[in-house]
Amino acid sequence: MIQERDGKKIYSLTDKGVKKVEEIKIEIESLFTRDPLKRRVIDLLFNIGLTVHINRKKIDDKVLNQLITDLEKCMALVEEAIKSKGEKTVTQV
Repeated sequence: MIQERDGKKIYSLTDKGVKKVEEIKIEIESLFTRDPLKRRVIDLLFNIGLTVHINRKKIDDKVLNQLITDLEKCMALVEEAIKSKGEKTVTQV
C-alpha cells in the first residue's frame, strides 16, 4: 500500500503482505532447526554458496560449468533420495 505524507511516498504492507512475511519467517526459522542432521545439511549448502562467493574472482567459466554439472548431479541425488521414501519432491527454480 502506498500513501503520501509531506510529499514523500510511504510504503506499507497489506494484510496479505503481512501474512506472507509471517509465513516466510516460519520457513526461515525451520531452516535453522536444532536437529543436528538437518542443521548439517543447511550448513553444507550455505558453505558451498559462501565458498563460491568468496572465490568468485578466481572462478572462470570452465570451473563454473563444472560446478553447475556437479550441483545438478547433487540435486538429482537429493530428488532420488526423497522419491525413494515415496515422497514427491518440490523444487524451487
